[in-house]
Amino acid sequence: VDSASLSSAAADSQSA
Repeated sequence: VDSASLSSAAADSQSA
């Protein structure tokens, strides 16, 4: 699992 992918997913979730 890439930490970068998790960071992007977390940012998208907060944005939504």
